[in-house]
Amino acid sequence: MRLFGKKQHSAAVQAPLCLHLAMTARWDSVADMGDESNVTSFVRAT
Repeated sequence: MRLFGKKQHSAAVQAPLCLHLAMTARWDSVADMGDESNVTSFVRAT
């Protein structure tokens, strides 16, 4: 069905799926490892 001369699209546009669903914490010091309050950065897990 056409309304106002425009084509009707039947397929919905979806955002691409992100395969990086897990993040790994990184610490600057071995003594800080495991303490979530001292995380310095996060890296995407592939």
